Amino acid sequence: VQGQAVYSARFSPDARRFLIGADDLAAHAFDSETGEKILTASMLGRKDLLFDPSRNMFLEGHVSEISAIRFLPPIGDLLLSADYFGSISVWDAVPDDNGVGFERSRLLSEYSFSEFAVSDAGDYVIAGGAKSANPEGKLEDAELIHKGILWRTADILESPAPVPFQEFKDKHPNFAITAVGISPASEHVVTAGRRGKMVVWNIADGRAIAEADGQHNSDQVSGIFFESET
Repeated sequence: VQGQAVYSARFSPDARRFLIGADDLAAHAFDSETGEKILTASMLGRKDLLFDPSRNMFLEGHVSEISAIRFLPPIGDLLLSADYFGSISVWDAVPDDNGVGFERSRLLSEYSFSEFAVSDAGDYVIAGGAKSANPEGKLEDAELIHKGILWRTADILESPAPVPFQEFKDKHPNFAITAVGISPASEHVVTAGRRGKMVVWNIADGRAIAEADGQHNSDQVSGIFFESET
């Protein structure tokens, strides 16, 4: 790893590989037994730093530090890396002939304040994001519409810029979404934000089915985990 700080680390579903996201704007995969690096998911240093529509990929990679990283279960043949600008890159977890991972698609949350989550079955990816209510104004003056954004893996595999399957909004009007989660059976998602608000949503129709204000003594929620579907 060329960077000096590691921001995220994660084992693959079969525990044979582990991922590191560092401040060198790249994701690195290593063999769990030997420690040998087997993949770099980054396009830095390449000469063809352009979008190539004939290959359906983005070559520019991340332009900010990687904030979170995941293998996509159940097999782990894809890996996802997110940066502080709200961009999630989806990579083949097998290097090509130059040892660099192929970026298959990119998920854009516009303004992101949370980590992202993947479902246990690997069929969904969710992230917290925000959209400016005044796109023409300056970011520091703009009102943000905070929302959870859900993508289907099937759509991710078919498009370099997949359209979200659902957007969960209008329940976090004043504070950013800081944590997201997907239930084990991929029936519900949870969005949580600053000041402790938590909302449970139905994936099929995007409807909010439960909410609670002021959890965690009105402090920020930083992570969501399910023990069971119920």
